[in-house]
Amino acid sequence: MAKKKNNQSQKSLTPEEYIRKRARNLPIYKCYKVVNDFDDREMAVFVIRQHSQGTFTYAAYMLDLWCLGVKDSMWDFNVSENLLMECLSQFEENAGSLEEIKYVEAHNWVYGAFAFAADAGIKPCKDFQLTRYLLEEDNEDVELIEYDFGRDGEYCLVTMERQEAARYIPILDRNLGRGNYTVEIGIDRSGWDDDDWDDDYKYSSYLDVPRMEYTYKGKAYPKEVELLYPDVESVVLKDTQDITDEDIEAVLSHPADLLRKELHNLVLRELGRQWGKTRDELDDNEDNSWNIVGNAFMFLTKVATVEDTLPVVLEVMRQDMAFKDFNISDSAGILLYPILCVLVKDNPRLLKSYLLEPGLNTSFKNAAFELLEYVAEHCPQSRQENVDMIVEVLNEYKKDLPYRKICDGTVTAFAISVLVGAGAVEHLPLIEELYATGLIDETLEGHIEVLRNTIKNPEIVFDLPPMDPYDIRDKSKKLWY
Repeated sequence: MAKKKNNQSQKSLTPEEYIRKRARNLPIYKCYKVVNDFDDREMAVFVIRQHSQGTFTYAAYMLDLWCLGVKDSMWDFNVSENLLMECLSQFEENAGSLEEIKYVEAHNWVYGAFAFAADAGIKPCKDFQLTRYLLEEDNEDVELIEYDFGRDGEYCLVTMERQEAARYIPILDRNLGRGNYTVEIGIDRSGWDDDDWDDDYKYSSYLDVPRMEYTYKGKAYPKEVELLYPDVESVVLKDTQDITDEDIEAVLSHPADLLRKELHNLVLRELGRQWGKTRDELDDNEDNSWNIVGNAFMFLTKVATVEDTLPVVLEVMRQDMAFKDFNISDSAGILLYPILCVLVKDNPRLLKSYLLEPGLNTSFKNAAFELLEYVAEHCPQSRQENVDMIVEVLNEYKKDLPYRKICDGTVTAFAISVLVGAGAVEHLPLIEELYATGLIDETLEGHIEVLRNTIKNPEIVFDLPPMDPYDIRDKSKKLWY
């Protein structure tokens, strides 16, 4: 009887529960690291454990060895050998060749990167809360190997997106101090030697411009809502890359008006449950889901209306940094930009009142401007309206810069980037006036002399975000595999 009871208990465990409670009891099968042109800075590490029946549970850890530590992680549970080999092959095809390593090496690469980032105030990706259970406990039972982290031992933040840099710079400033790290934005260093780097692209930090304080007080968000379609909630709880075509078809089969309301309610419920919580509190409460908001936005790209959906999206964009880190993290291009683009690409002026609101999260405001820059580059039908609205906003920012109620030097720099992306040379005098205040963060577009040339010769760097659930899901998959 005891054995039968134990079997029933084991069957009742979800994959997540099994990993937390029992994964460390599974023997290590193999460990790998991915070797590529960037392996001095970026590394993927696989830890694979084998079940008694011959199936496998594994985790992959995407490491930034220069600054961010455990930047991404993924896992799969109880898969066949064929599926495991397929996953490893996809990594080899897209990321680099696999090199088998000992478990102790894998452990020290992951936890070494984790500790290096932690010293700079950088937390691991949210999935590490689960995938760390595929590793042994980090204690004296595991032999210590001291690997080198950082660029020549120093912290160096490398990112292709200004929005991501804007997220981490304040954290690095607080924990390391200005000038004690470097930032490199938008550079592909494949095949380059260190001597090839142009000093114009090396930054010790953003300029020492004062920051706007977050003062938003929130609203009376619901903590519970009445849902019409339980199957919708079960789908949006999944990791985006794991949502199937059948899942998408099932969700979109519901009447558009009712589905729209259901998705809005799910988002508002997350606002209610997460409001006022710190990032640690959000991580520690297993009732919180970091997938619901982004996946709800993904499905809303098909059923949204400006009148009903834009207020919900903007309410999300009024939340604090803990909420953004937990629900959006570095994936604004997948989880936020698509729905925002659907709603405002033909009428950018819809964002004006939001951009002039006081005391909001600067990272979300920066994201709004970055999306508007993409729109300015790709949507000629709304370019003039976009430019006119940004000019109106910048005139208000010019008055506010010394007081930082509705903007700061970094937010204003993101707004300027919209004009640069649109090639709005006619508004260069306004930009020069803003630069003359000495309060503009010059990292984004460079010194005014550089900007004068850039605005005359704008380059299209990024595409518009995908605006269809299938495309959004597929882009998410590409980031993982």
